[in-house]
Amino acid sequence: EYGGHLGLQISRTVVVGGGFVRLAGGATGSAEGVGAEVAVPADCWLAFLNWLPDNDNVGRIGLGADAGVVTVAGFTAVDEIDGSVTRDAYDGAGLFLAGYVIADLQLGGRTSLFAHGGFRLAQVAELDLNGTASDYALDYSGAFIRVGLRLAIGGDPR
Repeated sequence: EYGGHLGLQISRTVVVGGGFVRLAGGATGSAEGVGAEVAVPADCWLAFLNWLPDNDNVGRIGLGADAGVVTVAGFTAVDEIDGSVTRDAYDGAGLFLAGYVIADLQLGGRTSLFAHGGFRLAQVAELDLNGTASDYALDYSGAFIRVGLRLAIGGDPR
């Protein structure tokens, strides 16, 4: 996954904001002259709440939660032995929820290194196949680790 978050520190211990996360999804392969490609990346638009207890140490441990929507717009393509290509388009949306532990290490000034580790629920229970409702579903749920840099702009950097 990769993405970005923009937050507002509303107290010395609480940060709220919004973000975007891109979840990769796809594969390619071939067997006996038939090739296949599946591309089903997901975009997650979310709101977040982070709680980091106030202390005078260089590092802090806290908790975080995300809630939002996960959207999918992908395709499958199958190259048949006879040279024909079958291509299907998928799209849909579902609920995105995540809970995680936060480790925040002050690097100096207004910059810190953070790590999030937790579990996300990101399911698209009903996919449209070529514009028509289908029985297909996608599930991006599971454990995750996120690492990044945090830059505080204005106010108290902690």
